[in-house]
Amino acid sequence: MDNRPFSGPADLEALKAFQSDALATGSHAGLMHPGDAVHRVESLYRRHDPNELVRIWEDDAGIAGWVMVSPNFAAFEIQVHPGRPELNAELVTWGFEAAATYITENGIDKDHVTADGYAEDAARIEALSAAGFTRIGGDSYIETHRQVEPLPEVRLPTGYKARTVYGPEDAELLADVHNGAFSSSWTGEGYAERMSWPGYDPDREIVIEAPDGTLAAFTIVWFDRRNGIGLFEPVGVDSSHRRLGLGQAIMGLGLHRMADEGMTTAWVTHEGSNRASKGLYAAAGFTQRSVADDWTKPIES
Repeated sequence: MDNRPFSGPADLEALKAFQSDALATGSHAGLMHPGDAVHRVESLYRRHDPNELVRIWEDDAGIAGWVMVSPNFAAFEIQVHPGRPELNAELVTWGFEAAATYITENGIDKDHVTADGYAEDAARIEALSAAGFTRIGGDSYIETHRQVEPLPEVRLPTGYKARTVYGPEDAELLADVHNGAFSSSWTGEGYAERMSWPGYDPDREIVIEAPDGTLAAFTIVWFDRRNGIGLFEPVGVDSSHRRLGLGQAIMGLGLHRMADEGMTTAWVTHEGSNRASKGLYAAAGFTQRSVADDWTKPIES
């Protein structure tokens, strides 16, 4: 079994295929949707170099697992094929050492490294415990699902309309609506750059346009065609357009798109502490399928 750094767009496609293959085993514990893998690695391009922060384990049969360090969260995430549970220990060790090194060398004000663990993923929990991690609990992330059908009726307030992203000409509008939903710091130039990253497809970013031409809500939908699973990531409504039913509308639009693409199941994840997201997804028919807890280990000085 060899391991190597992530090397670019071809590896992004390979990670998507790996996630789909892993999910096809029927064991979903601790596994990302292929679109989530792309979204997570894609997010690194904004401030970091994925070639330095993502590492892949593979043999003659192909990819068996991978690790991604997340500098913004002083954390790492691992994905291991259900047929190779013995790799968990090696990936946890590499993830901790790589994250701790990055935190120390870049002066990040953290004295510990965080990883996530799923109660259903016994091999990962065992590896984390053996490596000296401690579960802090709190239901950090809640993963939910629903059947795509029956499809909901989509209702928009007067003057609002739904569409997909046209292209880079929407970059300023997209930066504004993402900032309005998440208090993030996108610029039009930055979002235009995002649209050039591997994995981004404007046809999968669904938006609701307000009467004044600005954007009021958005979601990006992802498709795992092998397993028939669609994913919402991310989902947002601008704070100035809330309480108009736009959250339900954007979810409904996404479900209709998933149905058009042949998806039978939809997934979406939210932070355990985010009551607004929890209420939105529950109202859209999503129920809990898994819970991720934070596990931490101190960095030795």
